Amino acid sequence: MADTITNSLAKEADGTIQITFNIPWSIVKDTEGHVLEELAKNLEIPGFRKGNAPVSKAKDFIKRESVIQKVVAHLLPKALGEAFTQNKLRPAIY
Repeated sequence: MADTITNSLAKEADGTIQITFNIPWSIVKDTEGHVLEELAKNLEIPGFRKGNAPVSKAKDFIKRESVIQKVVAHLLPKALGEAFTQNKLRPAIY
C-alpha cells in the first residue's frame, strides 16, 4: 500500500470543524528533499558556483525553520483540498 495522507473530521456543536491530518514520515522526508533542492538552487556557498553546491553542503546554510515552513506550504494545500472533497465541505473563504 502506498503512503497517503489521511484526515479525520470533527464537527462541533457550534458549527466549527476540526480536520486532523496524518502525514506519513516518508512523504514528509521526500518533500523535505525537494524543498532542500529548491532552496539550494539560490544559495551562494564558498567554493561552489551559485546553485551548484550539493544539498548535503547547502543544508548547513539553510535555516531549519525555512525548510519546515516550505514543507508545510507544499503539503497542506493539497491535503486540505482532498479533505474538502472527501468530506464534501464548502468553506467560506474570501
